[in-house]
Formats: sequence, structure tokens, C-alpha cells
Amino acid sequence: MSNKVDNGKVGEDVKEQAYRICQEFLGSPWQDITKSKFEISVISGGNSNAVYRCSLSEDVAVEDPKTPSSVLFRIYGCFQEDKNVVVSEAATFMLLAERGLGPKLYGIFPTGRLEEYIPSRNLNSVDFRSMSTAIAREMAKIHALEVPVRKVGDFWHKHMKNGGNSNAVYRCSLSEDVAVEDPKTPSSVLFRIYGCFQEDKNVVVSEAATFMLLAERGLGPKLYGIFPTGRLEEYIPSRNLNSADFRSLSTAIAREMAKIHALEVPVRKVGDFWHKHMKNWLNYVEINKALRPKESFECIDMYKEEIDWLSEEIKKFNSPVVYCHNDLQGGNILLRQNPSSEDAPRIILIDFEYGAYNYRGFDLANQFCEWCFEYETENFPYFTWEFEKFPSVEEQTVFIRAYLNQQVEEGIIERSAIVPEVDKILEEVQFFSLACNIMWSLWSVQMSFKVNEDFALLHMEHTKLRTKAYWQFKEKYLNSRAINGNAESSSRL
Repeated sequence: MSNKVDNGKVGEDVKEQAYRICQEFLGSPWQDITKSKFEISVISGGNSNAVYRCSLSEDVAVEDPKTPSSVLFRIYGCFQEDKNVVVSEAATFMLLAERGLGPKLYGIFPTGRLEEYIPSRNLNSVDFRSMSTAIAREMAKIHALEVPVRKVGDFWHKHMKNGGNSNAVYRCSLSEDVAVEDPKTPSSVLFRIYGCFQEDKNVVVSEAATFMLLAERGLGPKLYGIFPTGRLEEYIPSRNLNSADFRSLSTAIAREMAKIHALEVPVRKVGDFWHKHMKNWLNYVEINKALRPKESFECIDMYKEEIDWLSEEIKKFNSPVVYCHNDLQGGNILLRQNPSSEDAPRIILIDFEYGAYNYRGFDLANQFCEWCFEYETENFPYFTWEFEKFPSVEEQTVFIRAYLNQQVEEGIIERSAIVPEVDKILEEVQFFSLACNIMWSLWSVQMSFKVNEDFALLHMEHTKLRTKAYWQFKEKYLNSRAINGNAESSSRL
């Protein structure tokens, strides 16, 4: 494939798709331009893929050095139906980009990706001789990689012949009498089989690339293998956190969260995670409510009203859109039993199946709401919620300061910004505590249609609990707004 521009006409449907995807994944100024400022041309030489160069017009200024003015827009060809190829190539491309052995990855989606545009040309037969040593060195670098795909070595034979809540997780180990000579080879791994979200190709592909990125940055377990229905991960001797741990480990959690929020992840950057899920889940419930004719589902009107109100309130906060975990409950945070080195973080954030660009305030508020849960109770529904366990303003401030100090280290903010940001985040948390509780309330309603009767009862209990929490937080939020409004009025007198 050459990076030579072809003057062939680009279809309007392709141009529309490319324009939309560049806006969603690349941020400003791509998000802000009209189609007249968007340029697209065919890159000749693609065999199994369709490849285009997408560019901002020359008069559009790009202020952020991390934002490209041109990208390659690749649409997969005949192999896109092979889920195994799509998933494994997503992880491999991310690995090569992180190691500086391939183009940067700006975005990934089920039918293709956005790559770094590198002005270049393909080699010809004459080049092979003159550049043979350079080719050999790059080949050696590739051959030295540990890539998380099948290592059976049956590529030729196969091709000649053929042409958690959401996951099941197992530990696979060699017996103690089996010697492991290569230090890179693990004696134990986690074998993860995806749950109900595996049918969403977008989630599978984006999580594969995200997992690879986190592993490369030392922010998550190593990835030993990936396949359409799951993956093999590093087994880390650890335990999940409980509600008591959240207080004692709050600053460690805050710092890891800040590292995640600082990442540039090759997924959509629109920040519509909350809005999209609320709309989709509510639509799902409306479509399927006929399956349970004995239930009134009066809650649908409540959700509609509250979603409309929350959507307007969100606009008041201007919470930064960052890459968020979106589900930082205790089961998704590991506490290492024996850190391998002083540099290894004590805790590790895992399971990014809900990972997406979202409001910063949502991720922090969602974590704080988990302080109120206890998931290890003996009696049905096997969890409890205590509003009084929500962190105090002082506890929130400790967490937020640790978060902001890490952001300073990541180069996201200046140290002088910490004090005003603390107050801003405290306000965000108060509001987004409503947004996360109503979201997980609706999540449980739609999940109750997808599980057996016993689990459906558990989900409906969870819905009741989350809905109660929502109204508690809303009352607190409205009271606070009223007090602040009266104080502002008095100050103007």
C-alpha cells in the first residue's frame, strides 16, 4: 500500500462516514469544522482495505501538538468479518504504535481505524537491495516481540485448510513440578471469557486496544493472548477492594485514576457515554416491557423526565471530557499481595469494558458512591447501601488533591491550578452522584430482561436501591443549590 494520493472521486457516503468519525475521535479542531474545511482523498495501493487521507484545510489552526492535521482513514476489506483477525490486529497495532515500530493509532472502530499519516512511498525491487540491512533490522525488532496472539505456529496449515458481572474468569496454572525456563513465560494466567457485551463488536475491538495500551504503560496486567471471545491476562496475586479499603487507599486510587484520565486512548472522544447509555437502555426497556405484562413499568416516565432534567443540568458544570473507567467499584480494583518492585503500583484498575470518554466528574462521583456499598452480606439481595458512608467533604478533598497532584506529574495542569480545581471538582461530584446512580438504576432494569429469574430479582433490588440513592442525592443537590442561590442574592444586596 502506497501513501500516494489518488485523484479518484471519493463517494459521498465514504466522505460522510470519514467526516463523522474524525470528529468523534480526534477532538478539537476536527469537532468544530464544517464539511467545507474537511478534505479527503484516496490513497492508492490498498489491497484488502480502502485507505483515504483525511485533512484539515490549510486555514484551520491546530493548537494542540498532539492533534494531527492529517490522518489515514482505513476501512477494512474482506477480513473484517473474521472477528479473530479484527481483534488481534487491533491489539497488535496498538503494541507496535506504543513501541515506536508503527504509525500512531488515533482511533479504532469495528470496521476500521484512524492512523498517523506518514508521508512516504512503498519500496520497489531496487530498494530491497539498497535498503536490505535496514529492512533486516526492522524485521528483527518485530521477531523479538511478545505479541498477544496464538503461538501455535500453524499459520500456513490453517490458511491452506480453511482458506466477573460481565465475564467468566479462571486461573490456569502449570502444575508445580513443571519447570519454566523462559522468564517471559508465566506459570499462571487468567483466562477470561467475555460475558453479555461480547456481541457488541465495537466494545470488543476498542477494549482490546485499550487493554494493550494499559499493559504497555504499566497501568494494567500484561496481555498474553487475545481471541474473539476473550483473552489471556497476567495473573496478579491480589484481592479486590471492599468498602473499608476505599478510605484507607483513597489517595492510591486517586493517583491511578488520574493516570487513566491523562491517557490518549484511540476510541470516540465525543463524551456522550452517559447520554448514549441512558437512551439505549431506556429504549431497550420500552421495546421489551411487553415480555412482562404483569408489571406496569411506570418507571419509564420517571426516567424520561429525570434524563431530560439531568441533560440540562450537566451543561452548567463544564466538566472536562477525559478517558474514564466508568465502573470503578471494588471488584474492578486489585490490591497487590506482593508488589514485584517499589515502582509497581499497589493497586491496579481492571475491566475497562465500560471505558470511554466521559465527564471527569462522573468517574470521581461513581467511585465515591461505591464507598456506600457493601457487597459481601449474607442475606438477600447480598448487598447493602448506606448513604451515610458517602465520603465527607474532607475525605473527598483528600482524594481530589491526590488526583490533582498526579495530574501535575502527568503534565495535565499546573500546580497553581490545584486550589481552584478542588472546589470545581467538589461541585462536579455533588451533581454527578445523581447521574451515576440513575444510570446504574436503569442498567439493572434492562439487565433484568437478560438473566434468569433469580438474577432478575437481584437486579430489581439493585434498581430500587439505586433509585432511592438518586432521590437522596437529588434532594441534597437541590438544597445546596438553593442555599448557594440565597447566598449569592444576599451578597448583591
